[in-house]
Amino acid sequence: MNNKQRRQHIQQRNRKQKLLAGIIWGGTGLAVLVILGVMVWQGFDQPQGRQLPL
Repeated sequence: MNNKQRRQHIQQRNRKQKLLAGIIWGGTGLAVLVILGVMVWQGFDQPQGRQLPL
């Protein structure tokens, strides 16, 4: 494997890692948003019910 091939191989691996990190961060952010949204929605939906500890 010459230098050019090795460089391409490293770039491909880095791209995969970046993609994976993006998916993980995106999924985490999405999950947090959903959880927060549900909590807020439940808080508005049941004003006399159990309140969220802020």
